Amino acid sequence: MGENLVEQPSHFLLFSGDLPTAWSAYHAYVTAADIFGARTAAVEAETRAKIPKYARAAADASGPGSLDVRAVEKLLQTQHDLIFKHNATAAEILIAIAGGGILASNYWTLFPLSRGSVHLKSVDNINEPLINPRIFLADFDLTTLTAAGRFVEKFWYSEPMKSRAGVTGPTGLPNNATDAEWHALLRDAGMNLTLIHWMTGVVYLVTNPCLQLPPTHIPPAQLR
Repeated sequence: MGENLVEQPSHFLLFSGDLPTAWSAYHAYVTAADIFGARTAAVEAETRAKIPKYARAAADASGPGSLDVRAVEKLLQTQHDLIFKHNATAAEILIAIAGGGILASNYWTLFPLSRGSVHLKSVDNINEPLINPRIFLADFDLTTLTAAGRFVEKFWYSEPMKSRAGVTGPTGLPNNATDAEWHALLRDAGMNLTLIHWMTGVVYLVTNPCLQLPPTHIPPAQLR
């Protein structure tokens, strides 16, 4: 039914602290240089070298004849240029101060390189498609979401925020967490990833560690 599905994986980090309640208190739009810092050039080069691999993985996952590898590769190269050459916004961060001392940070990547699909599970029931966003098919997306999460953590532990609010957290991560621990939190440990920006406009919450959605009822018009 549809190839080249692009989804922006989103995650919540929860901290604790004493601040007045303020829903949707701040938005931040960050570039690759903001979140990768001194590593930006290295991440840029590593990611560009992997683009043919990402394009081939997307085509193979969708099945024979579904995607033109060269076309996908060109799209990914364009995205790469936007992120690293033109300083397009790489991630968005929403800060919310909830009641009860909860400091919430929702963050998501804006230019994921992974590609998913929407296929018919059965020709006898077109209202139950198999939707597979293939989150983190391209490991660059996991790297970017991790870097954005570290940026959020840095914000809450920067002064005067840390001292004024008495910040602790985040929930689910040890202090000075390694990349492997961040990756486990985001992909392997059963944490929920909200999928909020589908090209089809459909909203889902993924709890399956494999990040594949079961068949669900969606009006066909929404999938065109």
